[in-house]
Amino acid sequence: MNISKQQEINSPKYWENYGYEYYGKIVSTHHFRSTYPILNWEFKSPLPLTPSNYIITIDNSIYLGKFGRTKNMFTRMKGYINRGGNRTQDRIQNSLYDIMFESFQKGQKVEIWVRNTQGEVGHEMVNEIKMQHFPDVEGFEKNCANKYKKEYGTFPKHYNPK
Repeated sequence: MNISKQQEINSPKYWENYGYEYYGKIVSTHHFRSTYPILNWEFKSPLPLTPSNYIITIDNSIYLGKFGRTKNMFTRMKGYINRGGNRTQDRIQNSLYDIMFESFQKGQKVEIWVRNTQGEVGHEMVNEIKMQHFPDVEGFEKNCANKYKKEYGTFPKHYNPK
């Protein structure tokens, strides 16, 4: 079977070469004092508390999901269990929540793939003093998203390039 480059880059398996690994999926939903159901995620191990890159996939495809970055995956995932507020900046999160919820209701897999940068501490010289610095998760996220766009023709629906 010959898979096109476009199909390949839209699959989370392609991104394993970049350090992403499967971390978890939505397993159920429930209501708890809110209009919208809470999404219950199941993770293969505790979420990293260090700077990380992540990909949210819908039905084994990145197109409806997103590339993201965070300083703390545990805190970030708290935001992905429920719908956000009514602020302008919540529009992307609310749209992603709606798609994740609808996809899960249809029986499609909703997964998160994480590139944990724990242990990836580099050094740089600042005023002739050797300083530690953490990996550039923002630059890595942008590079991955731009590579995706170059091959696929568009960014994932919920990726904000700004």
